[in-house]
Amino acid sequence: MNKQTVTKNEGTFLAAFHRYMDSEKKHINMKRAHDLLEAFEHVKMEKIKTVETVQTYRPVLICVVKNERVRLKHFFSHYRKLGIEKFVMIDNLSSYGTREYCEKQEDADVYSVADQYSSAGRVAWTNKAIAAYGYNRWYLIVDADEYIDYVNSETYGIDRITGWAEKNGIQRVLGLQIDFYQKGRLFEYEKDSIKWDECIYFDTNSYILQPSNRCKWYVGGPRKRVLDTYSLLTKCPLVYITEEDVNISSHYLYPYEKNFQSGCVLAICHFEFLNQADRLKMDSIVREGIYASGSKENKAMHRVIADMKGDISFWSKESETYQRSRDLLKIPAMDEMVMG
Repeated sequence: MNKQTVTKNEGTFLAAFHRYMDSEKKHINMKRAHDLLEAFEHVKMEKIKTVETVQTYRPVLICVVKNERVRLKHFFSHYRKLGIEKFVMIDNLSSYGTREYCEKQEDADVYSVADQYSSAGRVAWTNKAIAAYGYNRWYLIVDADEYIDYVNSETYGIDRITGWAEKNGIQRVLGLQIDFYQKGRLFEYEKDSIKWDECIYFDTNSYILQPSNRCKWYVGGPRKRVLDTYSLLTKCPLVYITEEDVNISSHYLYPYEKNFQSGCVLAICHFEFLNQADRLKMDSIVREGIYASGSKENKAMHRVIADMKGDISFWSKESETYQRSRDLLKIPAMDEMVMG
């Protein structure tokens, strides 16, 4: 990277990232670390559209998108109801009107990245956005198929959560990724369709806590139960980023100890495996090997789905129906924020 092009915040990130690499060199995948660093240094994020910036105490939502047009109306509506006033949408070579839809949203800044997608690249692009919007503020980092929920979400919004976190000395609010699904087969909807009112089922008893020094490491869920694959389901989507923090994964940040500051008080409601576009996306991920470890997890799921010839469902007689936010507490791994 040409030093003359490095902003102050980008320099701060690079310094923190090198400290992370130096301190953890015996314990991390150095190739991936170098990939993430290279992606950050060389990515060209084209600014397509920006609107007025919100106050620093309000969370900024960051989302990398590619061909998610069918989800975006529901996505923006959901997060606006939670109180999000600033969306930062990073489009990666979308077609079918994804970027154009984002551009029409009055509360969205839109950027374009023309690089080939990779898991390291996605994290690097998010870090570029954090450097652009600044440190010492809250961010909500989610995918287009992830919808944050929490106990009593009908009553209060995201600002109440950040207030609770600050009062309790929490800078990273932990979430459990929970797959939501319909009663029918995986991928049963048409390419441009998702019947949201049917995707109301979830598992309650298939989550397993495993030891880790990086975060509370939950695995399992219907992906393990039905597709027999290993998926890390813990994330810190709501984070207060300081100059010492390094976003190194979609699942955890560094320093690691901050990842243990809260229980799983956020439900990251995950809506995937729903329509034919999701099936085509999985085929592409498997074919190109662009996710972590050469898309190992997706390849394992893909084999099971192929063996079943598509006749496969997450729904079972033990599936729970979502009716209100307190239903999330039927999952033993989920916690409730105690508001003062």
